[in-house]
Amino acid sequence: MEKAKTLLEIARIISGNDDDVLAEIEESIDNIEAYAQEHLEEFEERNISIKYDSVEDLQWLVTVNILVRNNYVMQIQEDCNITDFGWSLKSLRTFKEYNLALDSKFEEEDYEIDKYDYNEDDEYDYYNEEMDFIDDENIINWCKYLDSKWFDEDICIGMIDLSPDIFTLFLASEENLEDLEDLADSLGKVISTVY
Repeated sequence: MEKAKTLLEIARIISGNDDDVLAEIEESIDNIEAYAQEHLEEFEERNISIKYDSVEDLQWLVTVNILVRNNYVMQIQEDCNITDFGWSLKSLRTFKEYNLALDSKFEEEDYEIDKYDYNEDDEYDYYNEEMDFIDDENIINWCKYLDSKWFDEDICIGMIDLSPDIFTLFLASEENLEDLEDLADSLGKVISTVY
């Protein structure tokens, strides 16, 4: 599969076949440098450099940017708090499409764990103690927790490896994530689980 088709297939899977997204990516691939310059401000707002080693690298960045702008992919700093993480996740279009829910700990501004009283809205907790989950203040543990919570729905959180201090995340089925891992690998890029 040629590289442009591979990028389109990645975008098709992540966006659930959104025709507008696919058309924009296809158009951007045809004149990638002009497209990147036209949208330079978007990259700068998210502290992403469009300096690249090849046209293929720039096409990769632009594809991810289009998915972010259309709320199929989120980007969040690794030092974010749990509430910002939860609200960013809820803003993904696929969150609504998959009919997912978050525990209150992801939505309450000043969520604090009571070490003596288990949070009653958690039906199943990935960890033996909820405080391990919260005390780590760690996106990786939050993703593990949510993946286990959504296991029966066959939904997990995938990651696109772009930057060491920014998590670039999306929602997908386990099967689709495996396909995305293979497609990205064929381009020399990384899509994987968060952990």
